[in-house]
Amino acid sequence: MDGKFAIKLRHICTKQEGRRESLHNVSITIQQGEAVAFLQKDRTQELYSCLKNLLSRSEEPTFGTLRINGRIKALENGPGFFHVNTSGRKNIYRKGAEQGLEKIEIEEMEEEILTFAELGDLIDEPVKSYSEEMKMRLAFAITYCMRDGILLMDPNFALKETVFLQKCQKKLEAWIQTGGTLLLVTNSADAADFFCKRGIVLKNGRLVEDSEINEALESFQQL
Repeated sequence: MDGKFAIKLRHICTKQEGRRESLHNVSITIQQGEAVAFLQKDRTQELYSCLKNLLSRSEEPTFGTLRINGRIKALENGPGFFHVNTSGRKNIYRKGAEQGLEKIEIEEMEEEILTFAELGDLIDEPVKSYSEEMKMRLAFAITYCMRDGILLMDPNFALKETVFLQKCQKKLEAWIQTGGTLLLVTNSADAADFFCKRGIVLKNGRLVEDSEINEALESFQQL
């Protein structure tokens, strides 16, 4: 996997009218098969939205160059991810259709998603009846099973159930070994240490540290 980049940012600056820069002169390369935490104590959701828009090409940087080798999927559980008045199963098919999958392709993934999410018969109940933890489990299962080469995790995505969290970690580790790339935007040192081997520390959108996760976390804690 060495030498096969997933993302290259060179002198990237991003600024929307009337707002501060989310990224200022950031240059990094992320290889395929890496799990990388973007650590920032403040404006974490803003940083996540900036990276999501850049990597999905829905926005262009104000300055600098961006190269992406692979398609991105966002792992999130915010408003709008589910249609809460329909069942979990129908939401699986809706998310697949949104991503351009044929019905037969979704059918082939369905059993893996159901097994992963562990919702049992509740999969046919409206999502509005689910707990937040259940929604997150289903969101993770759908996004993981429909994944592409790059997975971007929302900072608000917080699984509290330890057994399921460990299951997610094992799945992600196996996928990363095959060349998948995990990007986690967070202000949680525990989450970064749990999922990632490399840390990119930012302060107000400026690069402070880019190193192995232990060194990055030391720098992050000192901010």
